Amino acid sequence: MRAQRHVTTLILLLACTGMSIAGTPDATVRAFFSSVSPQSRYSAVVKGIPTTLEGQSGSGLGASYEIRGGKHLGLEFGMLIADVDFELSVPSGSADFGSAVMIPLTLGMNYHLRREGRLDFYFGPMLSYTLWGNLSNEVGSSKLDSDFGIGAVLGVDVPLGSSGWTFTVSARYLRTAAGDASVEIDVDPIFFSLGLGYDF
Repeated sequence: MRAQRHVTTLILLLACTGMSIAGTPDATVRAFFSSVSPQSRYSAVVKGIPTTLEGQSGSGLGASYEIRGGKHLGLEFGMLIADVDFELSVPSGSADFGSAVMIPLTLGMNYHLRREGRLDFYFGPMLSYTLWGNLSNEVGSSKLDSDFGIGAVLGVDVPLGSSGWTFTVSARYLRTAAGDASVEIDVDPIFFSLGLGYDF
């Protein structure tokens, strides 16, 4: 599906980063709650009627494990999960179209601006492989295809004393679509997240 031409280049970049940080014991585990905000929609004219299908904002959960190397680089493995509701809109009104569970699995390269001090800001690109559950509504359900995509993360960890625990805030953007062989609905969500992390 979309963005597959970018996957090979980013995999090679991530692999090089992984080799450069192999063997380091420095790592961070994070768990967080997320607000999920889809950014795209599918529009078409069906039997002469302008029709729009789009994902609605919701909530989700996530976790990540980051292996770090030196002061600035980290390789992050993550998983997110959210239930996305879809709404169908026509000029005369709108109605629920159904919902589906999305589970993005992510691999990213984080660049940390500063490792010393109270705040640890980081950002970087990532790959995603999104598993989609069935789209279910009152009529029935239909199977949605899994999707490769690309994305980015921006976050900050705030140490909580000297215990190793941190308060983490982040935003993750993913380019992903829900669909099958006949139709593809851009979702492209942003996950705004709050949670806790632990450095060890």
